[in-house]
Amino acid sequence: MQLIPAYELEITLTWNAELRDGSGAAVASPKGKIHLPYVSDENHDELPEMRLSGEADDAATSRVREAFLGQGKAVSNVSISRLG
Repeated sequence: MQLIPAYELEITLTWNAELRDGSGAAVASPKGKIHLPYVSDENHDELPEMRLSGEADDAATSRVREAFLGQGKAVSNVSISRLG
């Protein structure tokens, strides 16, 4: 008998960011969640669906969202691909 491991995960992460002005002073601290509704061995070779939400709908949250969807999502995808 051969045992074949499998997994199906729903992942929710919290995020916190700090935005600073040119002098280094903190000007905003948005927070939110990242939701991956389905990560499994079946889709290990695909990029997972990823939803980013913020506690507030403001300019600071929008800046973090744009940054994450640009550079941050690629870093997250590398980490998630290590699950498979």
